[in-house]
Amino acid sequence: MGRATGLVRSVNNILDNSLKYVREKFNAIQGGRINILLYKTESCCKIRVSDNGLE
Repeated sequence: MGRATGLVRSVNNILDNSLKYVREKFNAIQGGRINILLYKTESCCKIRVSDNGLE
């Protein structure tokens, strides 16, 4: 369970940061975007998070 908990915390932290900077840049206007991609390879799963908050 320890590894799962650590993974959840890490992903939450990344998503919280993305949301924070997208909100700072775009405030309440449209245009902010956070993309989350989850995919599986032969040996592992990968998560890719990107946003347009800070450039």
